[in-house]
Amino acid sequence: MRLGIQEKDFYIIKAKAGTFLNQLIIEAASGTVPADKSDEKKDYQSHGQTWFKSVEGGCELAEKVFTLGIWPLLQPQLIPFLNAVRKAVNLSAIKSLNP
Repeated sequence: MRLGIQEKDFYIIKAKAGTFLNQLIIEAASGTVPADKSDEKKDYQSHGQTWFKSVEGGCELAEKVFTLGIWPLLQPQLIPFLNAVRKAVNLSAIKSLNP
């Protein structure tokens, strides 16, 4: 929606966004409304909740993290967080997570 395309393939999105991909992701996650889209304010503000905070969005994000090989870089930072969540719901700690 933010790029004005229908495709959902990461490589198409990346090509269309170019050097602004990181900025685009941050704006979507935080619900930033583009200056020229004030009449669609509620739609844009909800992006952080409708995709990034959904089970479907989480699964898609996890798939990308694993398929793009980013997990080894994130694992040391995220395992402590995951273990804190697991502890809060009475699950045992994990040492690693493999796809």
